[in-house]
Amino acid sequence: MNQKDVDNDVEFELFENGLNFVVSAIEYLEEPIKPSDLKYAILHLSSGIELILKERLRREHWTLLFNKVEKASLQDYKNGKFTSANFDDCIDRLINICEVDINQQIRKNLNSLRDKRNRFEHFGIVDSSEALKATVADALNFLIDFVNDELEDEVDNDEMVVIREEVLKFDSFVNQRWKAIRSKIAKIKLIVTCPRCLQDAADLSDGFQCLFCGYKNDDPEELLMSMYLKFCVKVNMR
Repeated sequence: MNQKDVDNDVEFELFENGLNFVVSAIEYLEEPIKPSDLKYAILHLSSGIELILKERLRREHWTLLFNKVEKASLQDYKNGKFTSANFDDCIDRLINICEVDINQQIRKNLNSLRDKRNRFEHFGIVDSSEALKATVADALNFLIDFVNDELEDEVDNDEMVVIREEVLKFDSFVNQRWKAIRSKIAKIKLIVTCPRCLQDAADLSDGFQCLFCGYKNDDPEELLMSMYLKFCVKVNMR
């Protein structure tokens, strides 16, 4: 049975489900925003993007959805009873098998999204709305380019139209936020990247404080560990 036959027989609706999650994430970020809204926004956004990435794998070949490709079973695929590839494997397969262009900065942003999801899911840690909106802006911009380049037949999907409209709000927020803090940033001698919002806006002159998202940390060990983990993510990009 060839790939086309399999696709005709099985419809996982990965793309539609992914879009539903992404649109839901955007709705959670509509004002007024409660702390629980931030949590669900990042959980839904991360899940949605992962499903859309997997749709590209499915189109390449259904076996790429399996955690262990060598044990892929058509019957399990049809029944939806299998362990799917994890996020890192998805990215690696997209790059190495599907030849999708995912550069280091994009991978860093996607890993930041996953990191936030894991912290929210397992530890209930919620970032500020400023940090989250910056992450959402990066994620949605990636998603739009990914669909345009890799899933061209879905460009005019109704929910993609909504996403393209909504991303302008987040881009505008990031630009407006930078306009508000740029003069302050210019006066600071040592600025580093904030591990929460990934903006180059953190002041180290008196403890650690990000002027973009407001993240503060006076615990040197915790801060160093947080920044070290971000560095490791970047170094370990393949």
